[in-house]
Amino acid sequence: ADRQTGEYKADQGVLRGLQGMTTSGSRDARDEVSGKEAEVAAQVALEEHDWNQAARMAVPAGADAGAQAIVYWTNALGAARSGNAPGARKAVAKLQSLYDHELSGDRSGRGVHEGEMELEEARAWLDQVEGKPEEALNRMKAIAAKVESGKAEGLVYPPVVPAREQVGDLLLVQKHPKQALAPYQADFTAAPNRL
Repeated sequence: ADRQTGEYKADQGVLRGLQGMTTSGSRDARDEVSGKEAEVAAQVALEEHDWNQAARMAVPAGADAGAQAIVYWTNALGAARSGNAPGARKAVAKLQSLYDHELSGDRSGRGVHEGEMELEEARAWLDQVEGKPEEALNRMKAIAAKVESGKAEGLVYPPVVPAREQVGDLLLVQKHPKQALAPYQADFTAAPNRL
């Protein structure tokens, strides 16, 4: 919340606090804290547009499938945004494998499943870096529509970068700033205090 409202220094204190917590307590508690630390580090890298840092984030020891997915998703976005198609491809493959084997539970009655949104967003950015801008935009718009329809509720999906904002980001990368304005404005409705 601090980061998304422009309080950029506050997250460093959160990270330091989490790092101090990983040395004590039970193994389960340390693993839980490591996962949360990875989530905060991903948020920091992506919010600061530090694509190289995002691309090289490592999965912490003991991270559960959800934390692993966030790191691989961050790797994919970072690699793609920094122009590293092979790195983005590798991260998407890891995310796909995780989705297939760890996050592929029952999907009955749900419009989108845990991990699916991260996977689709990662694929969209991979499409972009591989020179398929139309596919990238269509994929990201589809995810944003699912979020807005309410079909993504109740899922483990941290909106580190909201899907509608990523539609705008894609349009900017594709050199369509006027078209990017509408998704950014729509994002303000869902996240009115976002910087």
